Amino acid sequence: MIMEYRTLGRTGLKVSVVGLGSLGFMRADSSDEDVARMLGRAAEGGINFLDTAYAYGKGKTDTMVGKAIEKDRDRWVILGRSHMRDPKEFAETSDQTFKNLRTDVIDLFELHDITNPRDYEATKQAGGIYDVALQMKKDGRIRFVGISTHATAEIVRDMIESDRYDVITISYNVANRGRSPSDGESMARTEEELLPLAESRGMGITIMKPYGGGSLVQARPGPDGKPVTLSPLQLLKFCVANPYVDCVTPGVDSVAQVEVAIEAGQEGAGLTAGQIEELKKLTASWGTDFCRRCGYCLPCGEGIAIPSAM
Repeated sequence: MIMEYRTLGRTGLKVSVVGLGSLGFMRADSSDEDVARMLGRAAEGGINFLDTAYAYGKGKTDTMVGKAIEKDRDRWVILGRSHMRDPKEFAETSDQTFKNLRTDVIDLFELHDITNPRDYEATKQAGGIYDVALQMKKDGRIRFVGISTHATAEIVRDMIESDRYDVITISYNVANRGRSPSDGESMARTEEELLPLAESRGMGITIMKPYGGGSLVQARPGPDGKPVTLSPLQLLKFCVANPYVDCVTPGVDSVAQVEVAIEAGQEGAGLTAGQIEELKKLTASWGTDFCRRCGYCLPCGEGIAIPSAM
């Protein structure tokens, strides 16, 4: 078994076509030992890309990742993020991320979840959070600046064509399931327009939501009304089959899920055109509205466990 590596756009970084997202560590209340086992197995299987963010438990996942990879930091390509909109708070949380990850240099650092049009316009203002990230790059603390988004295709196109960002993290999966219909993201347009455009501008492309927030691995009625269950392996292979995708980062919370990620990243593991068409037919009637079980709606003022009730 040989892991496939792709070049992350103009960064020139060689990344495993399947990496790991870290939000699952927090959701599963993983211990430091759990995370160390997962990342150790990932490294053995050839995975070298880690996606994390300060917003995941206010640095909790960063801290667990930092402990786990401290002794072999150089083998990993790390993507970090800050979700703060105030430049001072963005700088402070970024500083804390370096401490949590136990590293002096972060390979990729993104402005996190720039989805709202107002937030995006603010990134263009002098002295804003983009300028803070750019200064970190000039200072050698980060190697490349990126952006993650659930925005409309029009906003994402502007992000790409601005040539300000080296990397973009965007949602993509077989059933066009984004974070929320209110965001306005369209994965059909992502597939047809935005991924090819980003590649043509030399941007690195990393993919989130390959499982549609977990909803795509739940049984749903197929075209004939009979229940259909897609496997995580199928869903990852769908993303890997797209030649414009540099790396897809499923969230994981167990070694078993890491094994799936390793299998999906093997050379030649992507689906055929016929298999992709069949998957799209199976999921065509599923709709795009779903709960992604991120937990951001908690705690509820009424004491309701909202994700469990959805």
